[in-house]
Amino acid sequence: MKRIFTIFSLVLALIIVSTTCAFAGEKLPSLKALEGVWATIGMRSCVQAYSLNGFGSGPQFQLTSGGSARVMQEAGTLSLFGDGTGSWSGKAVQINYTLTAGGSYPVSGFTQECDVTYEPWPDGTIKFKFDNCVSVVTVGQYPDAQSGKYHYTAEFAQLSADGITMVFWDLEPIVERIWLTISGVTTDSDRICSRTGTAIKFR
Repeated sequence: MKRIFTIFSLVLALIIVSTTCAFAGEKLPSLKALEGVWATIGMRSCVQAYSLNGFGSGPQFQLTSGGSARVMQEAGTLSLFGDGTGSWSGKAVQINYTLTAGGSYPVSGFTQECDVTYEPWPDGTIKFKFDNCVSVVTVGQYPDAQSGKYHYTAEFAQLSADGITMVFWDLEPIVERIWLTISGVTTDSDRICSRTGTAIKFR
């Protein structure tokens, strides 16, 4: 009787393990499954400080010297190479909606390119890192100026069941240091942003 019970316990354990592994495999997207070209749209909302170290510590993030609120919409192409690397390029329009008085420049347009790395996580989410992002201003106060970030932006994504749609989000308030170069002179500033987006695989 003990032998039968032991065998039954081992079989049950094997069933549980195999089921768990199969479930984890179904949830975890592979790098190869993400390979392809994706059309993306997204929105970013930011508060940009007027000076370096312009935010107090979290979770309050109190402004130390004032700042401006900005919202940006973007569209582009995300290329994933199937090995955890890729690239993104696109264009965007940014509205600075706290500067609308006469003489101000409330609209900026720019093109942007980023290096991309990505990693599927066991819970089914995918962690993306957008690094070495460089923008060229096309519309607004400083045409042809360049801007970028000193560190990568982390975003998370979830793949749809049919494998052709991803939704993105970045809702963790983190102070980002950015740079702006105008006529060879570079200035730095800090900002906090939230991001959401969608990507559809078309190739």
